[in-house]
Amino acid sequence: MARNVRPQEIDQFRKVVSIPDSAITARILASVRQLHEIRELEPAIRQILYDTSETPHGPTEIADVITPKVMLRGERVVAAFILKGKSFLKVTSESIAHQLFKIRQLKDLHLLVLWAVGSIQDDAHRDFVQAALDADVDYLIIDAHDCARILLAYEKLCAIDGTPFDDTGVCAEGHELDQGVKLEFYIREDLHFVVLRLQDISHGLAKRYSAVILTDPHYDWEALRAIIVNATDQIRTQRYHRNELTRVRWEDSDAHVVWLYLASDLEDVRHHNWLAQTQWIADDLPEYARPLSLNADEEVKGISISWNELYSGMKEHYKKYTVSKAKVLEKLDPLLREAVKLGEYAVDLGERFERGEITMEQLTNAMREREAHVSEIYMTSGNLPFPSEDLKDYDQVAQSLFADVDNIFLYFRDIGLEKWPEEQRQHLFRMAIQKFSQDLDCLRHEEKKVHE
Repeated sequence: MARNVRPQEIDQFRKVVSIPDSAITARILASVRQLHEIRELEPAIRQILYDTSETPHGPTEIADVITPKVMLRGERVVAAFILKGKSFLKVTSESIAHQLFKIRQLKDLHLLVLWAVGSIQDDAHRDFVQAALDADVDYLIIDAHDCARILLAYEKLCAIDGTPFDDTGVCAEGHELDQGVKLEFYIREDLHFVVLRLQDISHGLAKRYSAVILTDPHYDWEALRAIIVNATDQIRTQRYHRNELTRVRWEDSDAHVVWLYLASDLEDVRHHNWLAQTQWIADDLPEYARPLSLNADEEVKGISISWNELYSGMKEHYKKYTVSKAKVLEKLDPLLREAVKLGEYAVDLGERFERGEITMEQLTNAMREREAHVSEIYMTSGNLPFPSEDLKDYDQVAQSLFADVDNIFLYFRDIGLEKWPEEQRQHLFRMAIQKFSQDLDCLRHEEKKVHE
């Protein structure tokens, strides 16, 4: 059944999600509308698709680009592209009618694309969609705005002025393209992945595994699909059990359910910024024992795959706000010292109250005097930069301690006085102080490791 395709559903266009709509300025859009169909637009598209063939333009032409190399939702398909460059300021039904008629000759067509930098008129949109529906093929319309996003994502255009880069990596206005880092691969090397973490989350009705998979960051989506299939097959036959009870129940059984979480490096794992999440469920597992289905983008050999469209953007975000060990400690340690002082202040008041040296009213007033300072520290702690990997454990304990101190003082704020009766507040106050003391011991332990 024919359906409207999003650009990011095509493997070769996935990076488009890294370019927000707001990044397309009027200047860039004006430059895109001046792209020449044959000299600029078609070569850029073929480069992105890794299709080096050329379609002869003339009376025998069926479409501007016909290629079997498009990967759509994990399946390699034949796609036909109708391209309209700067000579078509308005793309009308009349301007694409002859191509739509010829395309009907393609019997193995799966995807029909209209790619235009001019204004696509309503009648062209109507007839293009109808032609796709009549042929029962998927369809995609790329206007000037989406064209700009795709070409920027794949560095075919200058991000400043929107003009194309030439063969030397220089745009029309002299801006140079960053050439990046040269990568070399051994062509005989097998696809490589590491099972970084395997968890047995079985219950009495099904044997279930969850695994974090570490892959090479340079693998394309087709390679990742092969890794997903391979890793799922390997993990499905594991005989790891989290305890004796699950071992006795499932010792000789393959898994009924496998979840995978793909990452390209340890920073992805740390931030739970997965390339993809997958789910495989055995066909013979009864319906009552099945987990909720994954909201998947595609299915490969019975494995549901949900790709993270925000992966690249989030990776850049974490990279931007992750700083060195020295810079993190420069901001974190002074804040921690203040938090510890406030926590120890509350501990001392609590002990004096327990000994009967101060009343509840005196305890409440003393705690409320520090309330504003506690809130300021807690808010500031939430805006600290992401720590480097070697500070991860220290930072986690520190964040827990910030929360402990805020919780201690919570029971003496207006909201705490209104929500809990006095006896319950006293109990919660004691519990919060106990949690602070435990985390403070953990902090001292982690602090020694940081400076070893």
